[in-house]
Amino acid sequence: MNMKVIVLAGGMAERLKPLTENTAKPLIDIAGKPMINYVIESLDAAGIEDICVSTNEKFADEFEQWRDEYGLNVSMVIEKMPGGQKLGAIAGLAFVLEKKKIDDDCLVIAGDNLFGFSIADFVSFYKKKRAPVVGAYDVGDPNEAMRFGVITASKDGRITDFEEKPEKPKSSLVATACYILPKATLKMIPVYLKEGNSRDSPGHFLAWLTKKTAVYAYPFNSYWFDVGTFASLEAAKNFMSMRTERVRLL
Repeated sequence: MNMKVIVLAGGMAERLKPLTENTAKPLIDIAGKPMINYVIESLDAAGIEDICVSTNEKFADEFEQWRDEYGLNVSMVIEKMPGGQKLGAIAGLAFVLEKKKIDDDCLVIAGDNLFGFSIADFVSFYKKKRAPVVGAYDVGDPNEAMRFGVITASKDGRITDFEEKPEKPKSSLVATACYILPKATLKMIPVYLKEGNSRDSPGHFLAWLTKKTAVYAYPFNSYWFDVGTFASLEAAKNFMSMRTERVRLL
């Protein structure tokens, strides 16, 4: 499948400290393997091979050891941290695009997201829309949705409203950190940053983008864990352990 992939893995995971003081969140063990391995395996299952992992210089050695240990064919981009400060997710994405001289459509995915949808189906959805798409999951409760970017979409999936962490969510459908962005959209990132918008949360970029062009939600209902707290980490560990055991018994 001819599509470049950027796996964002440079967050500092402040809410999971001290666990993440010296360990990158995507490398935390979930049911016997690093969390990011589930992402890589889902990409492999879709036949995607052009994968770049973006992290920061604090965790660079750890990620290189991970790559060597598992024999993975992935490239790495290492962000500098002047003054100990990270670039932020969107500024970091811009850095990768410039560093790798990428001029293609990209699947951008966070290395700390656990999800059950098929990447191949996600790509097929994108090919039908030929517009930016985001994986969307219904958390079932608007109060739960307050922690995420909340989506309102039309019947054909076009996002009609997007709010990042709203106080009064209009739906329980939320954006996951799984995107496919056409190269024309990627060229809009420097414009977004130049306007002084948030350099970090991808949700703010998505909200901005929906006002500029058509953006579509790809809904899925298998499973999704946004591992950002100790509670969500424990839930992910329990779920994936039970899932792994079921597969083993088949």
